[in-house]
Amino acid sequence: HQLKADAASEMYQEGILSRDYAPLLRTLNQARKDIWYEGDDPELGGALDDLVQDVAELVAAAQEDR
Repeated sequence: HQLKADAASEMYQEGILSRDYAPLLRTLNQARKDIWYEGDDPELGGALDDLVQDVAELVAAAQEDR
């Protein structure tokens, strides 16, 4: 999962993505680990609505025809 976050940073630096989604990917990965491995509520670092919007933006960016 670190590789995906690193790839997102690289794509941002190369101008492929309009923003760096690496922090979002790291947050989602940590939340997944918190839930599945620790059984804890995840720390999402903000409002859930904001996280959902960020994910929607990332999905839209991934679907763009480049």
